[in-house]
Amino acid sequence: MFNSLFSVILLVVVNIWAFFQPSEEDLLAKEKAKQEQAQAQLLQQEIDDKKQKEKKVYEEKFSEFKNQEGQQIQSAITDLELLEEGLAERINSLELLIKEAGREPNEDADLNQWKDHLSKVQMNLKNLEESLKDAFLQYQKFKLTATAGEQKAFEQAIETGSADAQEIVGRYDELKQQLSGEKEED
Repeated sequence: MFNSLFSVILLVVVNIWAFFQPSEEDLLAKEKAKQEQAQAQLLQQEIDDKKQKEKKVYEEKFSEFKNQEGQQIQSAITDLELLEEGLAERINSLELLIKEAGREPNEDADLNQWKDHLSKVQMNLKNLEESLKDAFLQYQKFKLTATAGEQKAFEQAIETGSADAQEIVGRYDELKQQLSGEKEED
């Protein structure tokens, strides 16, 4: 009797265990899903690698352009970045001093004027950066398909960007002199 009871219990346990085991179809489906996931990850990695390579090529070409054909525009951008940094530091310092004096910084005319100058510098900096990108794209088009029209468009983009750069730098020379404490001699 003990043997037959043991056999029945063993049979029930084995059947329950077998019931909860995945079928061969389930195992194949899981394996297929794993393979598809691995393929998708590999494909995504390949896409990411390609994007990184393309970005690196772009950055190298753009850097080369900034140091050669677009040097004048890049120089103006660098000057404006320095001006922006110096003006932002002075604004922060003055704002702290005004607060420490128990006054409201937004009511200080000089501070507000400096903030307006900073806003204009930032706007012009953004415009120059866009001019540099425009000139770069025109240059790349020129290099890839050197037709007379595209050469003219490239030259126009460089002239426009350079003219913008000269105008903006000239406009802020006085502001740079005020910030550095120098006075222009006539």
